[in-house]
Amino acid sequence: MSQRLKLMLVVVVALVVALPVLADNTNTNSNTNVNTNTSTPPVFRQRSIYLYKATLTAISGNTLTVTAKSKTYTVNVTDKTKLLRNFGSKSNLAEFSVGNILQVHGRLTSENVIDAKIIRNTSIQKRRATFTGLVDSVDVTAQKFVLKPNSRTTITVSVTTDTKIAQKGVVKTFADLALATKVTASGMWDKSNNTLTEVTKINILTTRKEVKKNEDKDVISGTANISITANGFNPKEIKITKGTKVIFTNNDTTQHWPASGPHPAHTLYPGFDALKGLAQGETYTFTFDKVGEWPYHDHLNPSVTGKIKVVEPKTTP
Repeated sequence: MSQRLKLMLVVVVALVVALPVLADNTNTNSNTNVNTNTSTPPVFRQRSIYLYKATLTAISGNTLTVTAKSKTYTVNVTDKTKLLRNFGSKSNLAEFSVGNILQVHGRLTSENVIDAKIIRNTSIQKRRATFTGLVDSVDVTAQKFVLKPNSRTTITVSVTTDTKIAQKGVVKTFADLALATKVTASGMWDKSNNTLTEVTKINILTTRKEVKKNEDKDVISGTANISITANGFNPKEIKITKGTKVIFTNNDTTQHWPASGPHPAHTLYPGFDALKGLAQGETYTFTFDKVGEWPYHDHLNPSVTGKIKVVEPKTTP
């Protein structure tokens, strides 16, 4: 075989060996470029959503902010959104308030934005929203009073010009709602905020004379006893007639020192001062001859307080 022929054969063999390597390098570079250029962010898909228990934290026009399971959502209310009370009657945003518990059904249009279809406010209701209790306080300026039902916490009742106030069929006014008067009130109950608004009617069940009669039953005359325990004075407040003698008895293992307010001067009712700590079983007696309300405390523990109300004896015609 000639020298020229041998040289050509070597070149051919070299090409056969090199071509697959070159092909692999070309494909690798091509694949790398494709993967880099085709990466895209995930697409958000709208879907239905139902929040069973969401707390209303803010109201701005027709937009609500609620939290549910530690996540915050913006809820859009449109003219197509149905707003309902707890038992399904129609509601409106004017009845909603921060702190209410909502059930929200709608469409999740982004990660935390809901276009609402139905919102049920489980905190407000007119059905079964009639309460009976005693008037605990009255705000004449704001036309509100605090009602204390027997079985629940106090409720703030707002009265308007449309509220009908009556007693045994006789029309009454807001001025007739005296302290300790027993009444029945009906309206819009917000159980998350303990308020009664849109009050339609109030029935007064007791008269001022009956209230006064009940108050007179609690007045002590002659001698009254107050026990001092580890929990404080018992009873903490009493109502007595002028000239009544009050006996303080220490039934605790530690010393107590009853004295008039304020601490430490004891000058509100001069003379009302045990002047020392009472040992267990020891007593202190003081006769109250001044009409008024007299706060007192334990000089050795000023946070332990009480009050004695002194009134004129009831005279018999």
